[in-house]
Amino acid sequence: MLLLDVIKKTIDEALQDIIVKGKIGSNLERDLKRKLQERLAGLSCDEWKREIAMWRLSEIVRSERSQGNRVVVVEAVLDDRGLVGASTGVLASVLEVGVVWDYIADLPLVPGSTVKGAVRSLLLSHCASLGGEDDRVRCLEAVSALLGWTESPADLGEVASLLGLEGDVVKKVASMSGGGLLTFHDSHLLCEGNGGLLEPWVITPHYRDAETEYDAKPVPVEHVVLRRGLKGYFVVGIRRDALRYLSELRSLIEGKGCSGFSCLTFLAKIITATLSSGVGARTTRGYTRFRVVKVLMG
Repeated sequence: MLLLDVIKKTIDEALQDIIVKGKIGSNLERDLKRKLQERLAGLSCDEWKREIAMWRLSEIVRSERSQGNRVVVVEAVLDDRGLVGASTGVLASVLEVGVVWDYIADLPLVPGSTVKGAVRSLLLSHCASLGGEDDRVRCLEAVSALLGWTESPADLGEVASLLGLEGDVVKKVASMSGGGLLTFHDSHLLCEGNGGLLEPWVITPHYRDAETEYDAKPVPVEHVVLRRGLKGYFVVGIRRDALRYLSELRSLIEGKGCSGFSCLTFLAKIITATLSSGVGARTTRGYTRFRVVKVLMG
C-alpha cells in the first residue's frame, strides 16, 4: 500500500465512525492518529521503489556529467531516527509533525536544499573562526559563489553578526553571487530488504501557557520518524568554475589550496562532516545524523 492510500483509508474509516456510529471527540482523534501511525510503520521498500530511486540516481549523475560537470556521490546510512520536513511535510496537518515524501517513488526524501543549507551553516562557522577580517570576507565570497544566496535581509544581518562584518559588506557579497556553482540534488532514503521506512514516535513538547510546573499540562505528540538504518545517496554536481573557490576555501580553512581531484576530496569531506552533524529538524537531539559508508568522485 502507498502512503497516500494509507492516509486515505485511515481518514475514510474515521469519517465512517462519525457518520455511521456518531463517534466524535478527542478519542476519535487519538484513535485515528494511532491507527495511522501503525499503518505507516508498515510501509516498506518494495523492489520497484528501489528501482525507481536507483534509476533516478543514475540519471542525475549522467545528466551532470553530460554537462561537463564533476560529481561527488556520498552514500550514507541514518545512524538514528530522522526527521526532515517536520513543519511542512506530508502528515504535518494530521500528526502535527511531517516528513518530506516523494509520491511517485513512495519513498522519504531529503531535499537537496536542506543539505545545502546545512553545508552553508558549517562553512560559515569556519569563516567566522578566521582571525583577519579580509580572510572572513574572502571566505564569505567563496561560500556565496559556491552556494549562491537566497537569504532574506534578516538572514543577512545574522551572517554579518556571525562573521563580525559590516552589513553593507555582506550585502555587497550577496548581490554579486548567483545561483551557486554547486548543485545539491534530492536524495531518496531506502531501507534494507523489505524493512520499514517509518516508525512511531512520541515527544512531549515544552509547557505552554503555564506560569509554574504545577500549572503545566504537557500533551504528548504522537507522530512518525524516519527509521534508523535508512540509506541515502547524496549527489552534488560541481561546475568547473567551482574548483577555484573550493581551493580558496581549503586554503583559508586548512592552510593549503587544492586542484582537480583534491578539491573533490575536500568537498566530500565537507559533506561528510555536514551529514555526520545532522540535517533537518532536531539535530541537536541526535536526529537525522548520517554515517558515511562510501564516497564516489569523478
